[in-house]
Amino acid sequence: MNIRSKTTILVVSALMLVGVGVAVLLREIGTQELNIPQIPSRASASTVSSPGISGRPVRLQIERLGSSFEVRTGEYDSAKQTWTLDTQHVFWANLSMPANSERGTTLLYAHAEPDLFGKLPELQISDVVTVTTDSGYTLRYKLVGGQTVNPDDSAFLLERTGAPRLMLQTCTGMWWEKRQLFAFDLVEARKI
Repeated sequence: MNIRSKTTILVVSALMLVGVGVAVLLREIGTQELNIPQIPSRASASTVSSPGISGRPVRLQIERLGSSFEVRTGEYDSAKQTWTLDTQHVFWANLSMPANSERGTTLLYAHAEPDLFGKLPELQISDVVTVTTDSGYTLRYKLVGGQTVNPDDSAFLLERTGAPRLMLQTCTGMWWEKRQLFAFDLVEARKI
C-alpha cells in the first residue's frame, strides 16, 4: 500500500469520526429544552371538591397558545407495538384514565407538528388547559412541570391512584427519539 492510499484512508476515517461527533451533538441540540421544573409528585387525593366527574376527552384547549383541538381515541396495537397516531390529530390514550375529578393520569398525545403539540415547550408554569368530555363536563388543569424521557418510560400511563392529572406528550430530539411530558393538575371540574 503506497503512502497516498494510507493518507486517503486516514483522512476518510478522520472525517467519519468528525461526522459521528457532529451527529451526536446535533441530536442533543435537537431536544427542545423545557424552561419549567421537573414534574412534581402528585397529591394523594384530589383537592377539587366535586362529585365523581368522568368522561372521554373530546376537546382540548390550550389558553396560552390559543389552540383548540378535537381529541380522538388512541388505541394500542400490541401486535405492532404502536399507538394510533397521525399528523393531524390529538389522541387520548385509552389505556390511561378518562378525564376525571377523582384519581389517576389522563394522557393526551400528538406529534410535535406546529399545528399540534409543537409549541408545547412555550408553556409556562401555571398555564391553564381545558378538557371537555363526552359526558358534558369541562375540567381545567394548571401546568405543574415537564420533563424529557425515553419512549419506553411509560409507567405514568397506567397510574390509577393519586390526585387527577392530565399529561400531554409529544416527541422531541433530532430524530424524534425522545418524548416530552407536560403534567397538569386539576383545578376545576364542572358541568357545561
